Amino acid sequence: MKRVLLALLLAAPIARGDLLLNEIRIDQPGGDDDEYFEIFSTDPANDSLADVVLLVIGDGPGGSGVIENVTDLSGQSLSSPWFVAAESTFTLGTADFTTSLNFENSDNVTFALVQGFTGANGDDLDVDDDGVLDAMPWNSLLDAVALLETTETPPTTTEWAYPSLGGSVGPDGTFVPGHVYRSPDGGTWEVGQYDPAGGDDTPGAANPAPIPEPSTATLLLLGAGALFLRRRA
Repeated sequence: MKRVLLALLLAAPIARGDLLLNEIRIDQPGGDDDEYFEIFSTDPANDSLADVVLLVIGDGPGGSGVIENVTDLSGQSLSSPWFVAAESTFTLGTADFTTSLNFENSDNVTFALVQGFTGANGDDLDVDDDGVLDAMPWNSLLDAVALLETTETPPTTTEWAYPSLGGSVGPDGTFVPGHVYRSPDGGTWEVGQYDPAGGDDTPGAANPAPIPEPSTATLLLLGAGALFLRRRA
């Protein structure tokens, strides 16, 4: 029965659409005043947030896989490629949507952007705590990312994360990342600065582009130059 259920769950629609999670802050030094998440749209003129919901999957009385946060974006609109949802204490930019977030910041947590959510906050999606979701109460999965405190499996100091939904980022040393972002927009997830004073938060604006690796030719020229200077010395 378990195999049949798992097969049905894996067949659930996963739509990698034009809306992507692009930047998230869950922690910072002192009070968590600047928690936020950013969505990146590749086509803001035509994309819609109708029936779009952000879910945070963490733990609860039921163990792993419990929905800790539900942020309904229905009624919101896109005025640029970047849509920012933040708390009323937010100081890192201008939020398009002000709401209560209260993200957990000491465990593995999984963020999922879904459409057609039919569940509720507090639902346990991993009833037997085996790291495999037993329920996916949404019509389509737009994007997801797991923020990791540890890659240990099974985890012994935290709950399960669910990177199979859309990948993972972290840990940051021995901690879950306080800030993550895609580099460039819509690209690969990177661990950002824990302290916003580090300056790599860009809510509502383009994320930093990756620094290109030096080409082989450049490395050869640098090596030849160093050798020449050494011989002259």
